[in-house]
Amino acid sequence: MSVSPVRRPRGRFRSRLAAMGTAALLVAVAGCSALGGSDAPAEGEQGANGLEKTSIKFGILPIADSVAIARAQNAGYFTEEGLTVELVPFPSGLAATTPLLNGELDMAYNNWPTVLGTTAQGVGEFKIVYPGAAAGVNNFVMLVRPDSPVKTPQDLVGKKIAINTLKSVNEILVRSALQTNGVDANQVQLVDMAFPDMLPALQNNQVDAAVMVEPFITGASKAMGAVNLLDVASGPTADIPHSGGVTTAKFAEENPNTLAAVQRALTKAIADLSDRSIVEQTLPTYTKIDAPTAALISLPNYLTSLDATRLQRMADLMLQFEVLPAPVDVAPLLDRLPAAG
Repeated sequence: MSVSPVRRPRGRFRSRLAAMGTAALLVAVAGCSALGGSDAPAEGEQGANGLEKTSIKFGILPIADSVAIARAQNAGYFTEEGLTVELVPFPSGLAATTPLLNGELDMAYNNWPTVLGTTAQGVGEFKIVYPGAAAGVNNFVMLVRPDSPVKTPQDLVGKKIAINTLKSVNEILVRSALQTNGVDANQVQLVDMAFPDMLPALQNNQVDAAVMVEPFITGASKAMGAVNLLDVASGPTADIPHSGGVTTAKFAEENPNTLAAVQRALTKAIADLSDRSIVEQTLPTYTKIDAPTAALISLPNYLTSLDATRLQRMADLMLQFEVLPAPVDVAPLLDRLPAAG
């Protein structure tokens, strides 16, 4: 259920993790101490309100998808549960993965392809904390120059397409969208590029198209009249869940009361997101999205629940496009997620 705010080969994921330091991940996980941290009560004891741990470090991404975490912090919902939460910003879910696995973070916002790929590699074991976001209309948009010869998806053959992070959400959505439109993704060149670099790359003809998210979509439209060629999260991937909050299985096992308290706070925050004005007020507090832009951008669908069938769609697409080295059953990831109320 979602809350809509008003208004090529096998082993590819292995190489992606290697780029971020797979060896470091493995060493960190093997060598880390109990994730309870120094503020955890001694064995057999509990802290305030029965919490095993009262101080939490939560990795957050400076994008609209993770707004529920910031809302829970700003509205005092974590404090009401007896929690002191430090929000730690990361540029991507992939960047937050190592700190989460080695205990520097207790929880983090992440994208499902990173979580599923890490799971398939046996590098880490995760539990989903809250359902996060699904793709809304025009959340992931392929833009071209207003004078571009590319007028249809079929014109992309032989062209360069900029995406943020190969083998993650963007690539899965692009490959699915191209396939739906009869284009072989192996006949285009996908270029890994940070979102802020995409607009100048388009303007300077370094790429023929770029897949952007907000606020970069709105920025490109204002700056150069960029044209929406294709909503890549449409058709088979419309409303697909793409990201959410996670912790490690170890933390969930050792801190069930703390996890439940975090989830209660986030549930309150998620309910607030049905009021778009609250989303708009919250975005500037943890992102570079200013108030005027917050009022214009297309928001994702904020989920109040997530079941295995919906999440399995992403895992199956990753396997189909050979980003996963082996099938992943998503059900175990969800067994600490509260049932939809």
